[in-house]
Amino acid sequence: MVELLLECASGGTWVHLIYPSGVVSPPPVSLQEEVIFYYLKQVLEGLHHLHSHGWWHRDIKPSNIGITTDGIVKILDYGGAMRRGLNPGQGMTVNYLPPEVCADKQNCSEKMDIWALACSVIFLTTGVEVYTYLPERIRAVTNGPLPTDQKNLVKHIAAYGIHVVEFMPKDDRYTWLKNLVKLMLNPVPHDRWSALACLDYINRKEKLTPTTVTVSVPSVLPDIQQLLQDQTEPDAQCKDTTSGYQTQPPRREGDLREIETRERNREEQNREEEELGSQKEFYPGHIPIDM
Repeated sequence: MVELLLECASGGTWVHLIYPSGVVSPPPVSLQEEVIFYYLKQVLEGLHHLHSHGWWHRDIKPSNIGITTDGIVKILDYGGAMRRGLNPGQGMTVNYLPPEVCADKQNCSEKMDIWALACSVIFLTTGVEVYTYLPERIRAVTNGPLPTDQKNLVKHIAAYGIHVVEFMPKDDRYTWLKNLVKLMLNPVPHDRWSALACLDYINRKEKLTPTTVTVSVPSVLPDIQQLLQDQTEPDAQCKDTTSGYQTQPPRREGDLREIETRERNREEQNREEEELGSQKEFYPGHIPIDM
């Protein structure tokens, strides 16, 4: 068994950026383009490092992009990651699948991570996963009924990827971002931009429109030290400082089940003793049970 230990991202995930409670409940928080680029650039740097070493993440999505309270991005969940040249197994979330993988899961490459990241960016600007309303939106794009065969459906998904940018906010807040997302959603994997090309685009954007981004991310987790303390406290008797008596710690679910089992066994034993006409024996701590 292989266990992966990941660094704690106490600032939550990309989901928490627009839904601070972690629950997808519109309306989402509106983010400035500079803030999105700030986080997007870090993810692209991580993906470029991963891809340059021959690995694909294969499950990029908002809930798998963590953030520390210092605003540092951490790519999470490498359970579906795959090395170039290996046979693809399970991996990726349906709402973030590129068209080539929908057609054949063997069509895996680093470009699938780019498509999924573009869908994640759209989530940051709309608060909705790209494929949530896919049937209705495909009809809106194609002005026709949904195809029933998989081959034509994949073609529609590819076309939908190009048009989905139109569902981003219509104002001028995301001009640079929209252009980049279009290039990341190219239906042809070979022509879809790489992580390095996307980074070059962002660097050019920063030179032409320099801005200062101040990021403050509140922790979405309880105090870690307190959690550790709670877990390591001895399961012994606790002193009641108000009365001076020794009191038992709160019962856990397992303790309650054990007590119930003992009581049932005692009831059965008492019932057998009564049937035999024997005298009940009382001893300190014994709890008589009414039959």
